[in-house]
Amino acid sequence: MQTAIERILLVDDDPDDAFLLGSALSELPVPIVLHSVDGCDELVAAVRRFGPDLIFMDMNMPKKNGIECLALLQANALSGVPVVMYSSADAPELVHEAYAAGVSLFFRKPASFDMLVNVLNDVVALDWSDPAAIRTRFAERVVPSGL
Repeated sequence: MQTAIERILLVDDDPDDAFLLGSALSELPVPIVLHSVDGCDELVAAVRRFGPDLIFMDMNMPKKNGIECLALLQANALSGVPVVMYSSADAPELVHEAYAAGVSLFFRKPASFDMLVNVLNDVVALDWSDPAAIRTRFAERVVPSGL
C-alpha cells in the first residue's frame, strides 16, 4: 500500500528558496503540512517534534551542508525519515556524494516555478512506503523534471 506524504520538513537556510519551495508545495493537488527550519541547528528537534513523512534538504548551506545535516540525522537515530536533497548544481560528484551519504532522492532546482511544482508533485506521488526502492530506482541520477 502506498504511503501518503502529509508532513514535509524543509531544511534550507535561504529564506527565498524556502518560500519558493513552500509556495510550490502549496500548489500540489494533495494537502501538505509544511514545517521549515533554517539549516541544521534545529533539525533534530524539528524531526522529533514534527514527525515528518519526508524531508526536503538543500545541499549547499554555509554553516553545515546537506551531507553534514544528513549525518546529524543518522547520528541521532533519525535516518528512518526519507531525505530528498536538492541543489542548484547537479555535478556528478555532488550527486554521488549525496547518494553515498544516504539520500533517497536528489533533484536539481528547476529553472521555473511551474517546473518546480511538477518535480515536487512527481516526488510526493512516489510510493514512499519503501524508500530503499526509490533510492535504488534513482541511484546516482538527478531526478528529471518529469518522472
